Amino acid sequence: MNEFTEPKSNLDLVNTCISITNASKSFKKKVVLQEVSIQLQKGIAYGLLGKNGAGKSTLINLIAGLTTPSSGSVLINEEEAHLLSSSNKHKLGILTEQLPLQEELTGWEQLWMVGLFYNLSKNDLKPRIESLFDYFFDDRDAMKKRIGTYSTGMRKKIGLMAAVLHNPDILILDEPFSGIDTVSATRMIDFFTNWMNPNRLLLISSHNLDQVEKMVSHLIVVHQQKIIYSDTVQHFTGQGLEKMETKLYEMLHGASKTLDDVAWLLPNYEFKTQAEIV
Repeated sequence: MNEFTEPKSNLDLVNTCISITNASKSFKKKVVLQEVSIQLQKGIAYGLLGKNGAGKSTLINLIAGLTTPSSGSVLINEEEAHLLSSSNKHKLGILTEQLPLQEELTGWEQLWMVGLFYNLSKNDLKPRIESLFDYFFDDRDAMKKRIGTYSTGMRKKIGLMAAVLHNPDILILDEPFSGIDTVSATRMIDFFTNWMNPNRLLLISSHNLDQVEKMVSHLIVVHQQKIIYSDTVQHFTGQGLEKMETKLYEMLHGASKTLDDVAWLLPNYEFKTQAEIV
């Protein structure tokens, strides 16, 4: 299934803020992303889906400027993603495992350091950090604790807070719900849906389809290092007649696997020998 949504008008071209053209990435002889082309537009929340190892994180790292394409181009507001001007860097918020937190710092110190990197004034920083802690954490005392003592979910929330602290227009999030409890996930979904406006873009990679479906209007599916689908959620689900999970499973050839290989672990599974199958 190869379906793409490309800019169809001058207005679409004006709204395009991320433009990827024939982008490929290889590490030595291993191809991890192959000839990807897609235009991402302002005012749209995109969900990035695919199996582990499909190339999703590589695509996100290319957009974030954390790595460079082996060929092709990745542009943000018409600038190379890895060579962004200061003004364009301030428009971009990123949550990815490639940007580790400083474990010796407290949550407050981590966010303060990020704020200074973006040249935020100290008068702005204090209320911003406090308000983010008040929303994403139940206990403001968490800001005083070292990140090295944080749980996985707490680290994820600090990473998200760092990504939005400077009030960007483009948010690129890699697995933001990993390790997040139900209450925190609900708050995050509410935040993301209200954060969007016609001048903002959200790209979120996640394996949690229920949460993705609540947040995005468009999907990008990566399979075997290529984009195989780029269109609306409504089109993907047949106007809501099919479940996203079922459709994705079929698209990624999940139905080709059987339980025969692990039948020895399943007491109620009737294993058939090759002779019986013939």
